[in-house]
Order: sequence, then C-alpha cells, then structure tokens
Amino acid sequence: WRVRPRRIVLATGAIERPLPFANNDLPGILSADAALAYLRRHAVLVGRRVVVATNNDSAYEVAEAIAEAGAEVTLIDIRRDGMPAAPATIR
Repeated sequence: WRVRPRRIVLATGAIERPLPFANNDLPGILSADAALAYLRRHAVLVGRRVVVATNNDSAYEVAEAIAEAGAEVTLIDIRRDGMPAAPATIR
C-alpha cells in the first residue's frame, strides 16, 4: 500500500508519566493531572498538605491552582536550572 495523504496533522501533546516509588499505589497518591481534574471538574481539593514532584513546567500550573484552593503546597522540581519562579504561595 502507498498512502499519499492530502494533508498531515501533527498533534503534539504530553502524557504524564508516573514517578515510581515504593507504595505509590496507596490512597492519596495520584498524578498532578488527576489532582487538577478533581479540583476543576468537581471542586474537590485532594488534600490540605500537597507535594507536587516534577521535571517540567506543567506542574507549576497544578501547584498554583491547588495552593489557590487553600492547600499548603510543596513543589519539588528536580531540574538544576531553567526552572520558572514559583508563586509566593508555594514552597
């Protein structure tokens, strides 16, 4: 078969990959995208003290939204440089 499309659409996106660690399947441990979905869709705050671990900029939006909703947020970014400034409400 030879496929010759008239148009090609490149849809780049991201899939959040979980950070594997011991007992990461316990209740209360979830992805940042899931926490944001709970907050935005159902107005449910996933906890009062939240830790967000990241290696990219997308977690900053999540951390800020959770902090604005009233949680105490600690953001852990493993990058050594190139990190954006975290809002004052985030440790």
